[in-house]
Amino acid sequence: MSHASNYGIRGRENLGGGQTAWFQIEQNAPIERSNNVAITPASRNSAVGIQGGWGNLFMGQWTTPWADLDALWGVGTVGGLGPITSLIGRRETTGTAPNPNCTNGHISPAPGTCDAVEAAGGVGHAFWRRASQAVFYQSPVFGRVQAKLMYQTNEGKPTATNGGADTADPQMWSASVQWAAMGGRLRVGAAVDAHKEF
Repeated sequence: MSHASNYGIRGRENLGGGQTAWFQIEQNAPIERSNNVAITPASRNSAVGIQGGWGNLFMGQWTTPWADLDALWGVGTVGGLGPITSLIGRRETTGTAPNPNCTNGHISPAPGTCDAVEAAGGVGHAFWRRASQAVFYQSPVFGRVQAKLMYQTNEGKPTATNGGADTADPQMWSASVQWAAMGGRLRVGAAVDAHKEF
């Protein structure tokens, strides 16, 4: 209950011609809050977008296509407990591209851990994350196949202080393709992430 409850608001507006504008703001609502669970507005999947027969284009903060596909193994997951946690680890990092001045930024050994979950002893990998300041596209389903694309901008471009004022330019691409059948009960997919400077 400490981090398995969420709430949010969602809205849709018909623009005509088969186009729909939408928004979503979601955040965690820990009923039994522990010290390492922050309550931050729009801390989960939150975005604005437009959707039509051509697909769904939106911008904001959302789980990456890699993370969406990884969730195929999340059957039975409740909060931080489930197959993903037990087998490959899970760190739901949310925010801008990692700062190279953090130890978990994977660029400089400067002190300081900026990932709250990692700082609290959490494990996982940098691929399971929500990317903010990002643009997303989800295609329509063609023959049971759907593609997803994401580009995270470098708007939070920091400066590394290790060994001089080296400017870092962290950004990220993510893409996935998924085939589903039997009402979604049978799914196969592939995903790729490209991380630049983190």
